[in-house]
Amino acid sequence: MPPPPLKRIIKRGYFFFNNLLFYWYRKKINNPTHPKSPLNPWAFIRVCNEKDTLEQSLNSIVGAISRGIIVYNECDDGSDEIIKKFCAKHKGFIYAEYPYKVARVRHYEGELKTKKSLGDYYNFALSFIPQNEWLIKIDTDQIYDAKKLKESFNLIKHQNDIVFYFRINLHIFDQRIYLQKDSPIFDPKDHWLICNQRLFFVDSIQWEKDNEVFYWESLCIPFVYRGFDARLNTWHFPLLKSSRREGAKIQDFIPLKNYKEIISQEYLDKIDEDMLDEQRILNFFDKKGL
Repeated sequence: MPPPPLKRIIKRGYFFFNNLLFYWYRKKINNPTHPKSPLNPWAFIRVCNEKDTLEQSLNSIVGAISRGIIVYNECDDGSDEIIKKFCAKHKGFIYAEYPYKVARVRHYEGELKTKKSLGDYYNFALSFIPQNEWLIKIDTDQIYDAKKLKESFNLIKHQNDIVFYFRINLHIFDQRIYLQKDSPIFDPKDHWLICNQRLFFVDSIQWEKDNEVFYWESLCIPFVYRGFDARLNTWHFPLLKSSRREGAKIQDFIPLKNYKEIISQEYLDKIDEDMLDEQRILNFFDKKGL
């Protein structure tokens, strides 16, 4: 029998190598202890005076995430001590102080001449995460359901996949949970599980008026990706922070039990009933001081 044509040999070799590569990659991403597995992401955390929810937030992710970088700056409310205590207990987490003042989302024109920007701050935090390892953005004004958060990691099938997370906006008045009327659900695709493939942040100016500037940081993703939306796994308390609490007016909220009045069916389909259980949410908090 004559030998097979060279093209057939090359084709067989290509498929063999391709299948071997695919097997190796699947083995890696399905290993929850592998440093380059999406099942083992870095928590990407930035903190500035978040003591009202900080400890609860950090403790809530422990069942899902075993490592992370916590960067803080200009903390004068004891947040830095909470962070250090948490990292001492959970050895996979490290912390770093950003040694510069940062211009806030809304600031006066010219302020960036003496301060760093949010993009600078975020890039500093990102520098601690190795290339080709996964990270998930965690905000400490949110409390997480660790089981649901961990389950979302399984949506990743390829290195260029991204999982996006939406949040529900809540507040506490007199030991009752309320839902924000005008923005019960927030889904700007700015929270994600993503592989660090040359990622970086830039500043995105939204408007400039009367010597004021409003801007935020934007993540630049230098590759074509496939996106997936996770089910709800977090409760967001944007106005519990001491610097924002005065902005919380009860007339701007409705009791959580009335959620069907203002949450669209599109999002209700992505929310498990236990995420709307008022007592369950309250159990995450120490009732003192709320």
